[in-house]
Amino acid sequence: MKIYASFSILSNDNTNVHIMNQIHAFDNKVLKGFNVLNSKLQKLIEENQKWIEKEWNELEKKWNKWNSQEIVIFIGHTLKCKNQK
Repeated sequence: MKIYASFSILSNDNTNVHIMNQIHAFDNKVLKGFNVLNSKLQKLIEENQKWIEKEWNELEKKWNKWNSQEIVIFIGHTLKCKNQK
């Protein structure tokens, strides 16, 4: 009986170790997925910032060419759009 009890405890320990290994493997997989997601999001943020800077520079180039009437029309249109939302 004592031998059976010892085997049962060892078997239970092996099961626990197996479960812990599965949990550890899953945790690593999730962590890797989050690292990939984080990298992609960081890249998108950087690309978005570059796009904003490019568009702003283009707008600044055009802004200098606008006369006062065109500026007023642009501001009026922008405010009208924001108020409608």
